[in-house]
Amino acid sequence: RLLANDPPPEVKHFCTGSFVKMTTPIPEGKLVYDYVFDKGRGKWIPWMDTLESKQLDPDAEYTNIIVPTMDTVRYTYLLDKFVQHHIHCLFV
Repeated sequence: RLLANDPPPEVKHFCTGSFVKMTTPIPEGKLVYDYVFDKGRGKWIPWMDTLESKQLDPDAEYTNIIVPTMDTVRYTYLLDKFVQHHIHCLFV
């Protein structure tokens, strides 16, 4: 019901702002956890496509190299949103 712009009364006060009609479905056979919805483009994109391409420094020490994964990208996104909106959180 929430996706049809008809939220239940107990959560209606949490639904603020304008609704965006999601006409692009998640790709067939994929999970919602593998994608993030890009409001600007109006479509689902894989988490790894949200990263900027960076060249690895050839002189970098092995212990200083951080390789992003889909999980670290998702958690970084969530943490950024929590900080942006002053929401306390604990990642375990």
